[in-house]
Amino acid sequence: MTFGLVSALPVTAAPLKKQAGLDDSEKITLEVVGGFQESKEKARRDAIQVAQEQIKEHLLTMDKPLNRTPSFELINEQMVKNIKYDEQDLGSVSKEKFYRATIQIEVNSHHLKLLRGRERSSDMVLVVLGSTLILGIAALFFKFDSYTGGHITRWLIPTMVGVALVVGGLWWWGVIY
Repeated sequence: MTFGLVSALPVTAAPLKKQAGLDDSEKITLEVVGGFQESKEKARRDAIQVAQEQIKEHLLTMDKPLNRTPSFELINEQMVKNIKYDEQDLGSVSKEKFYRATIQIEVNSHHLKLLRGRERSSDMVLVVLGSTLILGIAALFFKFDSYTGGHITRWLIPTMVGVALVVGGLWWWGVIY
């Protein structure tokens, strides 16, 4: 048994287009130089912090911008591929040595998927909290209505709808978020 509308549609099998920035072969490679620090560990931390900013800027310029900064731990444990330290003496001023780290960062499709998943999770938490807030306000309006014995129902319902529309509109246009 077939239905007229379904049988009239052509069946095509086109490959699904991959999300921009998630090609398995694509790798973003950055070389980052930090500032001079008192120890190698501080120099490495400084270079990773500089890398965080450069990665964030690059992710914002992608086809589908990603507004999520990778954590210090993610960069340090998974993205750092090569590290080189430069040493510099201050000469006659002090006998201390200062170090500067140059790190090579590699961001691949796995990292992008991980960051997109975290961004979606954060957005979903905001949706759930916003929905809970709207339902809580509606419950308070109905509780207040029952407390007054239904005498101001004709004022409470339009007020409740108006507040929900204003909050929803501000949220939609990104004023609240």
